[in-house]
Amino acid sequence: MHATVLQQDLNKGLGIVGRVVATRGQLPVLANILIEATKEGLVLAATNLEIGLRVRVGGKIIELGAITIPGRSLGELVGSLAGESLDLQTDGEKLKIKTGKSAGILTGIAASEFPPFARSTSLRATEGKAPIKIKKELLLEIASQVAYAAAVDGNYFKAFAKLHPTKNFPYISLIFLCALGFVFSLLFKLSQVISSILAMRIIVQFIALAVGVVLLRKKFGTKDLAYKMWLFPLPVILSIAIWIFLFISTGWFALWGSLIAVAVVIAYLVKNRVTAEAQRH
Repeated sequence: MHATVLQQDLNKGLGIVGRVVATRGQLPVLANILIEATKEGLVLAATNLEIGLRVRVGGKIIELGAITIPGRSLGELVGSLAGESLDLQTDGEKLKIKTGKSAGILTGIAASEFPPFARSTSLRATEGKAPIKIKKELLLEIASQVAYAAAVDGNYFKAFAKLHPTKNFPYISLIFLCALGFVFSLLFKLSQVISSILAMRIIVQFIALAVGVVLLRKKFGTKDLAYKMWLFPLPVILSIAIWIFLFISTGWFALWGSLIAVAVVIAYLVKNRVTAEAQRH
């Protein structure tokens, strides 16, 4: 691969795709950004296996090709180069970037290792199908309505989904959160609030996720799972044990967190039962 591109264009493109680079992914290539020299110009791509982004940054293509480079190292190097035009050239699994008297070499991974759904050969429509274009404002508005829709659907209290009649924002939720925060500021110290939040996160997020991995594996087996776990279930058991130790170390807040979690689960089960009975009748 050999191409030249403006430094500001490449830096801007890296800033966009870098938002979805997986910093803690199990696959090393997910921490990389794909650089493709195509007939359409220089294309950057990144993915965390949930979201994939591709950006065309233009440039002059001298030789077609592709390579993946660690996103963080690539961004730091490009940002540090002061030249207006950058020359990018690969040598095996190494990428040389030079401008004027400055140059840098980065070691990457072959483009063939990059997930295929973010590695399409063209950004244009294929098979006669036109691309779908959505305005940024509309997409942001749709995303902002997800929580309200969940509340209306019964996954949250419906009162929290109520919007202001003219300003179109969830004013009931906002008032409730402000009031709750005010009460907590009067009753507890900041360190106590942090301990409470930590206790709740350990129960709801960390321990629950570890248990969820075991249940998922037990229910569906390992055939369709994307990743394998060595020495299963020892790592999960060790993880749960460590989180339980940290949970207990929060002191009385561990007890309060447990009581709140149990109360929420009971309320959820009762609500589901009442809803199911109502639907039968």
